[in-house]
Amino acid sequence: MRILYRILDWAEARRVPVFLQQMWGNTTWNALPELRDDPKSRVRSAPLSEDDFADGFAELVYHLVTVKGYNSIRWLSVNNEPGQSFSWWQGPDLKPLAATPDFRKVRSALDRRGIVLPVSGPDWTDMPPMDPAKIDFDPYIGAYDIHSYLAHLDQPGKTDDEYSMSTTVSRIGAWAEWAHRHGKPFFLSEIGSMAYGWGGSNPEPGSYEANLKDASLVVRGINAGVEGFNRWSFLNRGDLDGQWQLLDTWDAKTARLLPEFRPHPNSYYMWALMTRYTAANSQVLKLQTEGGTVDGVQRLAAAALRSPRGQVTVLVVNEAMEDMAGTFVFEKLAGSLHFYRYQITPSIRDRAHIELKPGAKFAVHRGRAVFTDDLPARSITVYSTYKLGPRSKGVQVE
Repeated sequence: MRILYRILDWAEARRVPVFLQQMWGNTTWNALPELRDDPKSRVRSAPLSEDDFADGFAELVYHLVTVKGYNSIRWLSVNNEPGQSFSWWQGPDLKPLAATPDFRKVRSALDRRGIVLPVSGPDWTDMPPMDPAKIDFDPYIGAYDIHSYLAHLDQPGKTDDEYSMSTTVSRIGAWAEWAHRHGKPFFLSEIGSMAYGWGGSNPEPGSYEANLKDASLVVRGINAGVEGFNRWSFLNRGDLDGQWQLLDTWDAKTARLLPEFRPHPNSYYMWALMTRYTAANSQVLKLQTEGGTVDGVQRLAAAALRSPRGQVTVLVVNEAMEDMAGTFVFEKLAGSLHFYRYQITPSIRDRAHIELKPGAKFAVHRGRAVFTDDLPARSITVYSTYKLGPRSKGVQVE
């Protein structure tokens, strides 16, 4: 609980919204009798008493929200990646059980305590197709969320997976459309790329290539209707299932904390670039991208956001192996905008320290809401009306 309080205190002080998720059960008293004697089986056991699980979960939320007063908690998730052989909610034969009864019971337990926070679900992985026949839990959730790792989707082992990306984006669009039709937001509550390797202390999840792919997914996901993203995992030690961490805190060779914490190359700065100019509750603008087609495939991904106070940011990823020009056209621009360019290219990959500072300026005007720029190969470029120096605080909320 002390660790949980520290995390929530940090989020509360910075107005960071929290997606609070129950990962495992891992209790003897509420595990199925057939599984409770084996620690590996017990951790995946479905609750023996669904009512007791729901009451326990709801009481924890009541304590955090009502007693402790944590306003940063915005969504609740009762199960991590259900339906998998490795996940929670297994029956006596260690086969996945449906989590729908628990969605229903948790929602009822929350309601009895006057907790109106929405439950999010189904939290499935790995970017499954949207199948309405499998959605029997809609009355009990207030948000939809899915995980995507862009690996082994339809074409196992394929590294150059444009097919995987196009399939993923298509599925994202279908999930977002379904959620919005039911009046609910849609999140990618875990994203990351395993296409280049993962597991143990494998460095590939933190590689330049993997983070570029993740950035492209975010840009394309914004345009497909996703309301929020969470990259796995900001504070992993780097020896669990690959080097996903944004900060290096752990020496895996000696199994000790490092004497000082430092940014993890690529992951920290590439995600800093993607997030420090994007305020919460921004509106997605219509943006037409011209250029960037290679062999019939669009390799320039771009999305535009307008903050609640009118600041505009354009995120652009050039996935191609070559430099290319891109032209970006706004629809229905109300006035003039003056952008600063921020950029990360392969020339500064794997560096432990990078300064993100404003570069070239671009202007668009009503009546000619268009600008063109040359995009380096395998780069992330941000154009923003925010002028932020290397030591400026990023924009979280306005």
